[in-house]
Amino acid sequence: GIDLGTSNSCAAIVKDGVPTLLTWRDGSSLVPSMVALTPRGQLVVGAPARAQLTANPRWVIYGFKRLLGRPVDAPEVREALKRFPWEVVPTEDGMCAAQLGDRAYRLEELSALVLREVKLLAEQRLGLPIHRAVITVPAWYSERQREAVREAGLLAGLHVERIINEPTAAALYWGHSRRRPQRLL
Repeated sequence: GIDLGTSNSCAAIVKDGVPTLLTWRDGSSLVPSMVALTPRGQLVVGAPARAQLTANPRWVIYGFKRLLGRPVDAPEVREALKRFPWEVVPTEDGMCAAQLGDRAYRLEELSALVLREVKLLAEQRLGLPIHRAVITVPAWYSERQREAVREAGLLAGLHVERIINEPTAAALYWGHSRRRPQRLL
């Protein structure tokens, strides 16, 4: 399972009936949900992108999950833009994209880069290829936003088994961690 978070993302597995948060080589379980363009023109994801935030804030895209699957002219988008130094531009179909250098990136593409980073780290940690995942989203996500997450998963090379609400994922984990026979849902 992957939690595609607004600030950070992470992955968990169920092994021997126990849900476990994956940790990376550095001991962290989080991947910053950020994408940046370096001064050399390379795209970086996660911690390397976060490292660019102080020196190069206009070229670091973060918080884009808030705008994923939304039209660029939506009131929520105008409100969110007050908090971001990066530029939002419309796609051909009027959805939000982020301008990074001389290219506009659809937010599904940026989300896919973060999902791919989590996927690669999980594959390194587990020593197995990963092809399928369950991805969590906020409970308030619209169907359009959920579809944008599904598309991002596909772009990241994942078959998205299911999109579930974050509170549902938390409740499942809590119920499962009680280790006694019971109905979870």
